[in-house]
Amino acid sequence: PAAPLTGTPVQPCRMAIQFPPVLTPLTPSTASLPKGKVGTLTVTIAPTQPEATVVPLTSSDPGSVEIPASVTIPAGADSASVAFLARAEGAATLTAGPLNGSTQQIQTTVTPAELVTLVLTLPAPTIAKGETQAFTATGAYTDGTTPDLTGTAAWTCSNETVASITSPGGLATGNAEGQLTITATVGSVS
Repeated sequence: PAAPLTGTPVQPCRMAIQFPPVLTPLTPSTASLPKGKVGTLTVTIAPTQPEATVVPLTSSDPGSVEIPASVTIPAGADSASVAFLARAEGAATLTAGPLNGSTQQIQTTVTPAELVTLVLTLPAPTIAKGETQAFTATGAYTDGTTPDLTGTAAWTCSNETVASITSPGGLATGNAEGQLTITATVGSVS
């Protein structure tokens, strides 16, 4: 204890000063996603806080890029991640903040939907010699659409002596007995 002041002992005291949080740069610094794809944005504050910190979020064009209204950074943590959705082709600025006078932004671009998978459908697993069968190719895109790509696909047959296939078109003709693989390709997806 320190020396008494007018007969009362003076006790030392400790004070903890907690600085308010501010936003640091967002991760990633830019984003480009195909329509229908979900991206992740990481919001970071400094310094960490003893209580949860709610950070407001906005999109300059919610029709192109949708993001929740806020993200909560847990007590003792310095960051939290939040998902955002590429809704339509275009561009938008995603903003975190304001938080104690600080804001951070990233530019996002939504590109056309991308083909994820290609599904082939055939009416029967066998084709008689001289007969034809029409194959179909259906695409599944990042935006959830599933168009018929039969006329767009490049069709190939692993053994032309057993069967042939029109490309484009997907019409197979049985030529001889045997086994083969028929493949449809659109872009880099088979």
